[in-house]
Amino acid sequence: MNGSFEQNNIVPMGNCMTNISNNDYTNYMHYSTAFSVYGSMESFIYFDSCVTYTGVYAENITQDGNYSVLLGCKDTIENSIYFLQYTAYSLELTQQLMIGSYYKLICYNKTFINIFNKGRVELGVSEVDTSMGVIIDTLEYSNNIWKRNEVIFKVNNNAKFLTMRGFVESGNHGCLVDNFILTLDSFAVLGVNEQAAEKQLLYITDVLGRHSKPTLNVPLFYRYDDGTVEKMIVFE
Repeated sequence: MNGSFEQNNIVPMGNCMTNISNNDYTNYMHYSTAFSVYGSMESFIYFDSCVTYTGVYAENITQDGNYSVLLGCKDTIENSIYFLQYTAYSLELTQQLMIGSYYKLICYNKTFINIFNKGRVELGVSEVDTSMGVIIDTLEYSNNIWKRNEVIFKVNNNAKFLTMRGFVESGNHGCLVDNFILTLDSFAVLGVNEQAAEKQLLYITDVLGRHSKPTLNVPLFYRYDDGTVEKMIVFE
């Protein structure tokens, strides 16, 4: 699962923030699909690859790596035109979830309190990449500090995708999301962590945060799907 949105073929434009269509998002972002609804307009989907913004944008635009995306929603009247809109994405899972099993989802979100209203984000698991499927939780966001969220849920469908969208309510709402980590949670059933899945390597970065391959005699950071990071130096 491309939970940190780092696997892509994006070329940053302008101030590193790009408004694009569902089709472009899906083409640019690996293992992820956009199914945003913006009425007769194209979707407004943001990629952020700058560590620090000035002016109206808060610092720490990403929680992990170089990219995050914006979940927005709008239910309002502007210039006598009624808008009912939201952005939505799915993330392809490495394997289908097991019905009856419990899983733990960790993710992060934040908002720009001087631009968007406080609001909520819906999370789900789905059998298809263009539908929310079964809603597993609704997260609140209220400030411009990255918030860690942990959700434990039981699977009741043949889910192959993790889904997310802005919760539609009156006004103009939006927040950044980043670093989604989904693991099997046997503790919820057994009371002991006897069957926890072995952690999987997501990607490797160098000291500057750039993606890298295993290299001798160079300090590298190995990032795993359980949120852990290991610093390694392999000597020749």
